[in-house]
Amino acid sequence: MELSKLRQQYPRFVYDSFQTEIAPEGLKLTFFFTIEPDIKFQPTITIQGVTPALWQALPENLRRAWVFHLGLAEIPSYWKATASPEIIVKAGHLSPKQIAWWHKLLVRGMGEYFYLNQIDFTAENFVNWTTALEKIDLNKVRYPTLEEKYLVPVGGGKDSALTTCLLNQQQLSFDIFLLNPTKAMEQVARLARPEQIITASRQIDPKLLALNQQGYLNGHVPFSANIAFLARLIGLIFGHQNVVISNERSSNEGNVWFLGREINHQYSKSFEFEQDLEQYLTQHHLVPKQAHPSYFSLLRPLYELQISRLFTLCTHFAQLAPIFRSCNRGKKTNSWCGECPKCLFTFASFYPFVTEEKLVTIFGQNLFEKESLLPKALALLGKTTFKPFECVGTHEESIVAFYLSIKKLQTANKPLPILLQLVLDQMLRHQSNLPKRSTHILSSWNTNHQLPAKLEKALNNAITSA
Repeated sequence: MELSKLRQQYPRFVYDSFQTEIAPEGLKLTFFFTIEPDIKFQPTITIQGVTPALWQALPENLRRAWVFHLGLAEIPSYWKATASPEIIVKAGHLSPKQIAWWHKLLVRGMGEYFYLNQIDFTAENFVNWTTALEKIDLNKVRYPTLEEKYLVPVGGGKDSALTTCLLNQQQLSFDIFLLNPTKAMEQVARLARPEQIITASRQIDPKLLALNQQGYLNGHVPFSANIAFLARLIGLIFGHQNVVISNERSSNEGNVWFLGREINHQYSKSFEFEQDLEQYLTQHHLVPKQAHPSYFSLLRPLYELQISRLFTLCTHFAQLAPIFRSCNRGKKTNSWCGECPKCLFTFASFYPFVTEEKLVTIFGQNLFEKESLLPKALALLGKTTFKPFECVGTHEESIVAFYLSIKKLQTANKPLPILLQLVLDQMLRHQSNLPKRSTHILSSWNTNHQLPAKLEKALNNAITSA
């Protein structure tokens, strides 16, 4: 459907209200959205294990503020169907500063959506926000007592699995948070031996899926922001002082430039968003102020390639190897699709550090033997106009990963599989200083992070030892 017609037909997106209920399975939150004149949505989130006593231990104004904010985080998923020119927030109050924060998340977090739908989001008054007058006063809120323990969201891939390994190596206790758990997520979580596993379910309104089928606008949204807000609320309910995520340095790199702006598929995983979120939560009294940020990524100083290397050295790697999954396309079938850029990058990032036989066992095939993956390989290596819209490494570390894979085989006097030979001929032969660049990537340390001192030291020791 044409954008101009949609925006004219559906001029206002309204966040009407929210509803809170302690159901038998836990805390059930329902959000009510309207795209005027006639589209209504009622998505839900259920946090399992929340009893009336746990929920009511939070002050009422703090409870209302948090549920309101979870609804705000849901807006991009439903607004995208029509890209209405006005967003009206009736469910609660936002100051001009808060509106600016949420507008930034919408614009930066939906860059891929704008790019793929060719939407000029830079136009003046592209989206205007209005808000209710009633304000929830949190200036003198009484926060619950939080213990110095960690809540780790686990997605079933190598990154969060490595985070749990590193915490275990430091003999630090932690709980795990799973949202809409897949088989891989559940298996990785159990193997991590947390004190407890907290699960939540997020139910998309079926009407949104029906609109997608009818040709309404669709595309990527900043889903990691939803997880961030939900994890922080769970931390408050269950007494966690810290939420430890597993986003890496590589997520700071964008994918393409569009209308003079950098488009980053991983914006809500970036360090910029990590900082913005922590500042927002403390400035607007949603969490208590602490001496150190309480929402941080343990892996932020590292590139994806370094993470893959450390993951292979994890004490439980042999048990994790058959069960972790980093492929988005294969989530429902608990498999590696073997066709997407993420599968290829993950395969290449592991190849220098484990045997080929082990990798084939993990992926079910040798992806370097698939000539059909050459266009995806060249996109990962920076030979196309944009980097694939996936959670993959930077162009530089992709170059290093393929170089190290080729070097490994050449050193062993083994022939190169077809994909590696093509990459060598079309790309790597024209690159200089690859040994030095490889050393730099593998030993690199990004100082832009929010790690507490003891975890910074532990991670630094781990990468130095590797």
